[in-house]
Amino acid sequence: MTARRVLRHGARTLAALMVLAVAAAITIGLWLSTSLPSWNGHATVSDLGSRAEIVRDRVGATHIRANSERDAYFALGYAHAQDRLWQMDTYRRIGAGRLAEVVGSPGLIADRFTRTLGLYRAAERQVERLPPPVRDALDAYAAGVNAYIDGHDGAWPPEFTLLAYRPDAWRPADSLVLGKLLALMLGGNWFDELRRAALLERLPAPDVAFLMSTDLDDGPVTLERQAQLPVDATRLIAAVPDLLAPRRASNAWAVDGRHTETGKPILASDPHLGLTAPGIWYLAAVRAPGLSMTGGTVPGMPVHLVGHNARIAWGLTTTYGDLTDLVVLDLAEGGTQYLGEDGAENFAVREERIAVRLGADVTLRVRETRYGPVISDILDSAAGHAGEDAIVVLQATALRDDDLTPAAMYALNRAGHWDDFRDALRAYGAPQQNIIYADTEGTIGFFAPGLVPLRRGGRGLTPVRLPDAVWDGYVPFDSLPQQRGATDGVIFNANNRIVGADYPYFISADWEPPFRAQRLAETLRGDTMPRSVAGHAALQADTVSAMARTLLPVMTALLGTEANADLADRQARAALASWDFRMTRDGPAPLIFTAWYAELTARLFDDDLGAEGGRVDPRRVLEVLDGDMTRWCDDRATTEEERCADQVADAWRDALATLSARYGGTPDTWRWGAGHPARFTHPLVSFLPGVPRWLGTTIESSGGNYTLMRGGHGAADGRFVNGHGAGYRAVYDLDDLSRSVFMVAPGTSGNPYSRTFGVHAVDWRDGRTFTLPADHAAARRDARGIFTLVPVE
Repeated sequence: MTARRVLRHGARTLAALMVLAVAAAITIGLWLSTSLPSWNGHATVSDLGSRAEIVRDRVGATHIRANSERDAYFALGYAHAQDRLWQMDTYRRIGAGRLAEVVGSPGLIADRFTRTLGLYRAAERQVERLPPPVRDALDAYAAGVNAYIDGHDGAWPPEFTLLAYRPDAWRPADSLVLGKLLALMLGGNWFDELRRAALLERLPAPDVAFLMSTDLDDGPVTLERQAQLPVDATRLIAAVPDLLAPRRASNAWAVDGRHTETGKPILASDPHLGLTAPGIWYLAAVRAPGLSMTGGTVPGMPVHLVGHNARIAWGLTTTYGDLTDLVVLDLAEGGTQYLGEDGAENFAVREERIAVRLGADVTLRVRETRYGPVISDILDSAAGHAGEDAIVVLQATALRDDDLTPAAMYALNRAGHWDDFRDALRAYGAPQQNIIYADTEGTIGFFAPGLVPLRRGGRGLTPVRLPDAVWDGYVPFDSLPQQRGATDGVIFNANNRIVGADYPYFISADWEPPFRAQRLAETLRGDTMPRSVAGHAALQADTVSAMARTLLPVMTALLGTEANADLADRQARAALASWDFRMTRDGPAPLIFTAWYAELTARLFDDDLGAEGGRVDPRRVLEVLDGDMTRWCDDRATTEEERCADQVADAWRDALATLSARYGGTPDTWRWGAGHPARFTHPLVSFLPGVPRWLGTTIESSGGNYTLMRGGHGAADGRFVNGHGAGYRAVYDLDDLSRSVFMVAPGTSGNPYSRTFGVHAVDWRDGRTFTLPADHAAARRDARGIFTLVPVE
C-alpha cells in the first residue's frame, strides 16, 4: 500500500470515527434530554386525596393548588423532585454520611464528619418527637417525592447518569437532616474556636484576641487559654469538609407605614449563602384550605423558610449566636471511660460502616458522651488509640434530641399576627436566627429565637474543660432579643450586634463588621430613604462599600505622592481619587482597591495567621494604620523593622504588578467584574475534578464583602471570585402582597438541559426582580406549564 493510500485510508478512518463520536454525543444528548420533567400533562399517583395542580409561570416559579394541606405538601414534594432531585439526593447523602457510596474516596471527609456527629440519627429521633401535623406534612412530602421517583421514565438527571446510580426512596428524616446541615453552617462558632486554639499554639492571647475579635463595641476581648487541645487544631480544621464550613451573612429590614407610599409596611429580605448551581432556594407559592405561602423553599423540605402568607411576611439573618462549644474531656485510667461532672462515665459506642465506591469499605468507630460526639476521633478512624489521655467533644444545640425547629417553622407559615408569630417561635431550637417581621395590620418587629446556652463559665471563645463546659439551661424565651414596633419605624439587621452592653445574657463575641449595617442605617434613617417596593429592591442591589470609604483615605494618606510615578501608577491613583466607593463591575477602582487591601492585609497578618488563614476585621486594619497598634506593621520574618508607610507602599506596588500581569493593559482598562466573577459552583466540583463546565454558571458581578449587594470573596493572585451572596431576594408589600417582588439565582431547575437552569443569572447580577401572579387563577393564565396530579381511583 502506497503512502498516499495509507494517508487516504487513515483520513477516512478518522472521519468515520469523528462521525461516530458526533453521533454518539448527539445520541447521549438526546437521551439526557429525556431527564427533563414534563411541565404539561398529568400523572396518576397513589397516596393523594384529590387532584392537585403544579403550575410553572413565565419566570419558572412554581405554583401549587390543592384541596387539602396534605395534598399541597405532596405536590410540593413532587415538584421539588421534578426540578431538583439530584440536589436533594446529594444533600441528604452528605447529612447521612453516604456520599462516598456514589463519588468514591473524595466523599470520605464529609462522610466521616457527619457520621461522627450523628446528624442523620439526630434527624431520625427528631421525626419521632414532632407533633402529628408536622409529621403528616413530612410524610405527605416524602410520598410526593417518591411518587415522582417511582413514576419516572427516561433518563435520570445528568449527575445520576454521570455517576451511574439512581435515587433511593425519600424518607421524612431526609428532609430534617437538611435542616441539621443548615444549622451547622449557620451556627459555626466551633470552627472559630478551632482557629483560635490553633493560633494560641504560637501567639500570645492578646494577639489572638486582636486578630479574631469582632466584638469591638465594648473594647478588646482578652482571651484566657481555657483548655489545651489534645490534638492538632490545624489537622482538625482540615478534617472539616468545606461544604460544612461556616457561611454566615444576610440582610433584612422593615419599615412601617410612616415611611411608605401606601401607609403599610415594606419588608426586604436577602439571605446569603454559598453560590451554587443549582442554588439553595426554590421559589414556590403553595395554596390549599388553611395554607397560603409564597417565598423561598429549600428542595427537600416541605415548609417555607422565608416568605409571606396572606397576613404576615418575614426575613432571616444569621445571629452569629454562640451555640456550640468544643469540650476537652480527660479519660479515666485505662482510656475506656471519660471523666464527666460526676466522675467516670461510659461512652456510647457504635460502629459505622461507610461504603466507598471503587474502594474498600471504611469502618468508623464513633464514641459519644453526654456532652456530644467525640470529634477528635475523626483524625483516627480506629478511635481510642494507645496513649490517648483526652478527647475533644462537640457540644451543639443543633444536636439536641428535643430540637423542634421544624414544628416552629410549620407554625410560622400559618401565623396571622404578631402573637401567633411569637408563639410559633417557642419551639424554635437551632440555629439561632434574627427574624424581621411585618404584617398587613401595620406592625413590624424583630425576634431572635433559638436555644442560647447559659454557660457555667467562660464565653465559648476557645475550647473549654469542665466545669466551664456545663450548660445550665438556655436563655429564657421571654428574655431573647425581641421588639414589637420601632420608635422611628425602622428595624434592620445585617449580622451586626443585636443587643447592647446592658443585655443580661451572653449571645456572642463574634459579630459581622458593621459596614453593611452602617449603609442601611444611613439610608433608612436618612433623607434618601426609599418609600416604594422598587426603591427597597434597589437598596438590596446597593454596591457602596462603607468599608472602602473608611479605609481608603487612611491608606492613600500613608501612600503619599510619588514624583516619578509611571503611567500605571498615575492612572491607578486617579481612579481611586475619583471613586464613589461603589463596587460596580465596570470600573477599575474596586479592583485596584481590593487588590491593594488584600496585599496589605497579607503583609500585616499572614506571618501571624499562618495556615489557619481567615479574614481580619477591617477595623483592626484601621487601628494598625491610624491608631496605636502600628507594631503589627513589622514583619516578624525580617530583621529590619518595617513601618506602616513602608507596608502600604510595598503593597501598592505589588498589587499593581499583580493586576498588570493578570489583566494587561493599563489601569483605566481594568474592570472589577473581570476580577470578581460570580461562580455558581456545582457541588460535584468539590469531589470530582474535571466535572463539565456546563454543570455550573459563571458571570461577572458587582458588590463585595462589605456591600449590601453581597459579593463575598477571598483573594488569589489578583482574582476575587464571588462565591457567597443572596441567592434569594424578596421585597414584600404588606399593603398588597401581590405587588411583592422576588429574585432567585441562578434559576429554578437543577437540570442543565432545562430552560430555567441559570436563566436568572444576569437579572440577579443586575439587581432586577419580578412579581408573581396574584393567585392561582392568574398563575394559570400566565402558565408555561400546567401539570396535574390525579389520585388513583
